[in-house]
Amino acid sequence: MNVFFDSPDNMRGHNISVLRGEYDLPGLNFEPRVIVDLGACCGAFAVWARRRFPSVETIHCYEPNPEAYTYLEKNVIANTYPYGIRAEPGRYALHDGANNLGEASFHDLGEQRTDGALFVECLSTEYVPASDLLKVDTEGCEIEIIRGLVIARDPVDRPKVVMYEYHRQEDMCALAGALQCLDYKLYTARATRPDRGVMCWAHKSIL
Repeated sequence: MNVFFDSPDNMRGHNISVLRGEYDLPGLNFEPRVIVDLGACCGAFAVWARRRFPSVETIHCYEPNPEAYTYLEKNVIANTYPYGIRAEPGRYALHDGANNLGEASFHDLGEQRTDGALFVECLSTEYVPASDLLKVDTEGCEIEIIRGLVIARDPVDRPKVVMYEYHRQEDMCALAGALQCLDYKLYTARATRPDRGVMCWAHKSIL
């Protein structure tokens, strides 16, 4: 992809992976109208999704990190919101990533700085609109988010495709089991180590 994309140097490798199709669904005949991107960071997924799904009508991007949000606003043509998404609304302590902007997290996953934290506003999953495609990369909040936006929602409001980056091995197993029970099928998966990877699930109704 030849696109303008601005981000810190320490996010270059991650952004390139996403822009080159880390979340792609090769061979799947699916055109979402509404996409929700949680943990949008600098906007690489939204930029890729806009090219990959040319008929998409709306992309909603949520990013609570103020530094990342400045890049998000520069890079994407979408609805952007400077908030995190959690099971319960409120102000939460967001810890900077030890190595790059994308590692900022509400959790200690071994890749976060321990000196200081920034309190950011988070909305509940109830606030997030229904979508056809849901992408979640929130450095450890994936389970609570997917519970609220997929598992707890009425079947007609569930996304047809669920994509996420997992950050714990137990999260990967729990999410896989829950989605399989809701008739989602694993479409693509890429693991970088046992507790890190990307999984993309498609509902059986579009397969």
